Amino acid sequence: MLVAGTSAVVYPAAELPRVAKRKSIPAIIIEDKDGPIFIMGDEGIEVSMGYIKRGCETILEPTAKEIFDFHIEQINNLIERLPPRDFLLESTVVQMDITMLVSAYEAYFKKRFVELEKEGWVPKVDELLRAISSTLTM
Repeated sequence: MLVAGTSAVVYPAAELPRVAKRKSIPAIIIEDKDGPIFIMGDEGIEVSMGYIKRGCETILEPTAKEIFDFHIEQINNLIERLPPRDFLLESTVVQMDITMLVSAYEAYFKKRFVELEKEGWVPKVDELLRAISSTLTM
């Protein structure tokens, strides 16, 4: 539902999103089940990667895939803004991109294992590590 006179979206308590959605919209207004309203963004401000906590309870957070996509977007942004014919800057950006990719995978897998457990799956980390290490020693 849109708020009159604005382009903001209102989510009633029953439809409160549990994860952030990566959108470029002016504002998101979220009504919590207890009544408070959270406003994220404003005209001219892009809304993405939203985290909302009340005390120790997380109300809104991005998924593992959204976190990974955000890291990839950052890497692409660095590459797109790279001026041509600057070898020193190019090699520095490549090193940064590799580090950022490792960080993106680390953040994805850390978050995804938690999501899998919440979905009822039990990740077999020992078997996964054995499989990875056996392919590295071949």
